[in-house]
Amino acid sequence: MANTFNTLVLILLAVIHLALWIYSISLYCNQELAVCHARDRFFVKCYVLIYGAMIGGGAVLFLVLGLSALGVTFATLKAKK
Repeated sequence: MANTFNTLVLILLAVIHLALWIYSISLYCNQELAVCHARDRFFVKCYVLIYGAMIGGGAVLFLVLGLSALGVTFATLKAKK
């Protein structure tokens, strides 16, 4: 049962971490675009796009790994019963 609890805690922490990343990039985008020169906006938008793609890719990877970890956890619990 402790293994299941640890898995759930790690998943919860990862979701909170991902939410904070998404929040930080949205704040960065809003603050930088408001004060940057018009000619630099393209580069700021590119940076935000690349950083957002990294966050999106990390979220997909987390989802795939998390679902497989949950599957193994539930299969182990089912086999023990």
